[in-house]
Amino acid sequence: MSSSPRWIDLPFREVPPSGLRFCFLAVLLAVEMCAASILLDCADLSTSGGLATGIRHYGPFLVRASVLFLAASLMLGRKGPAGLSSVFRSPAAPLNYALLGAHGAAMAAFVFLSGRLFAGPSSITAVWVPYLWVLSGLAGVLAAALALLPFSFWRETVRAVGLGWIWGAAVAAAAALVRTAAMTLWASSSAITFQAVRLILQPVLPGLKANPATADIGTDRFSVTIAPECSGYEGVGLFLVFSAAWLFFFRKEYKFPAALALIPAGALLMWILNALRIATLILIGHAGAEGIAFGGFHSEAGWIGFIVTAILFCVLSRRLRLFQPASEVQAEPVLTDANPVAAYLMPFLAILAASLVARAGSADFEWLYPLRLLAAIAALWYFRRAYRGVDWRFGPLAAAAGLAVAGLWAWTTPSTARTGLPAGFVAMPAVLQAFWLACRLLAAVVTVPVAEELAFRGFLLRRLSGADFESVDWRKFAWFPFLVSSVAFGAMHESRWLAGIVAGAAYALIQIRRGRLGDAVLAHAVTNAALAGLVWYTGDWRYW
Repeated sequence: MSSSPRWIDLPFREVPPSGLRFCFLAVLLAVEMCAASILLDCADLSTSGGLATGIRHYGPFLVRASVLFLAASLMLGRKGPAGLSSVFRSPAAPLNYALLGAHGAAMAAFVFLSGRLFAGPSSITAVWVPYLWVLSGLAGVLAAALALLPFSFWRETVRAVGLGWIWGAAVAAAAALVRTAAMTLWASSSAITFQAVRLILQPVLPGLKANPATADIGTDRFSVTIAPECSGYEGVGLFLVFSAAWLFFFRKEYKFPAALALIPAGALLMWILNALRIATLILIGHAGAEGIAFGGFHSEAGWIGFIVTAILFCVLSRRLRLFQPASEVQAEPVLTDANPVAAYLMPFLAILAASLVARAGSADFEWLYPLRLLAAIAALWYFRRAYRGVDWRFGPLAAAAGLAVAGLWAWTTPSTARTGLPAGFVAMPAVLQAFWLACRLLAAVVTVPVAEELAFRGFLLRRLSGADFESVDWRKFAWFPFLVSSVAFGAMHESRWLAGIVAGAAYALIQIRRGRLGDAVLAHAVTNAALAGLVWYTGDWRYW
């Protein structure tokens, strides 16, 4: 009888050692950046002039642009991610402990100078403090990079990427131009949105008052100011990115240039839906539900509009003959339990849809949270037969990974004021409180881990490895699917995106280890259960 494969046997014996060092470096820098973003807020930075003022205004954007530059350069290099495989397969040099010590010293200096720089203008006694602060951070990054991987590795990486660095710089510059253009458009487009909202409300809302000079619109009972950020161009920009990526990814299934007409049509629909969102918000507030208007509806209605537009774009564009090649005109497949993609994605999408509805109908407390649990249960039950081939077994190492992720999540939780029980929860009767808590706990420990692991590890991780994702080995490790699926999982967690990326990477590795989705589900469930226990023990709602 053969013994069970060890951790080192499958699949990581095939992972290049330099690649593992590179992954560890990325995780280390991501955790340190996450901690810095929590402890330091550029809004509190000194405005005494010079470099400090520049950091305050442009620091966050420069960090995002740098990350975008590196990611785009590696993806758009001479041969893409595959071109780096030979570099990653080079033997790993011994760790340079002197440089590791230098990294620690540089980070200590960075923390010390942060206390001086972010304490206010009175604490800065020399003009060189901001410059030394930046240099210490850069020195820490450089020391860590050279401690884990030798200079020869980085030299070969630069050569392997080739012109990709130019493409990466172009992508970062384009992002800067789009940001600048968006800020300029916001300043002028809010007036157009204001007039559109007034045209929508005039026939249905007696006593409407509109002041174009101040962009105030509403009634004596409720009114809002349409700021430039509310003009709808954020949603339009988001749709432009989504539609362009969709058409590029499925370019063989569309007829060009006719398909390009879908982009401005969808962008126009997004702008119209944003005007309807503001008008509906005013109607809700005028009806007396100001908490819902300014609470959940204000933020979630925009996402609902985007999702509606995206679904219409994806479905209708595949059904209209005008946009399909003559040889491929066919009906869109129905989402049933025979559709493997639907089986893996629908539970997650059902939770997203239910969460949008629940938050849009809530003020300061999401009392409709049980809708998420019911939606997930319904989707999982509907596709239950499609999951018979999934390996739901798990081992103790998955639980340990889940606890480690929970510890990271708790450690990176912003150190703001303690958050007690929400007022809306306290005001509920005891029976409803117990029911709400039971639904929240069941969703966190059961339905959410299952649905999200089916979507991110079961589908996305394998789909990026091959078009026929069901034929992809559950134990297959490839850098591009691993990184993209982890980043996508992190992006879903909004302000906690860095911690989310680390969590997604941990769940992916624990799933790949033995090729069992059950391991990833257990790790995810243990993380959520540990955080729920922390909320119960401390009474601090921030962790939930």
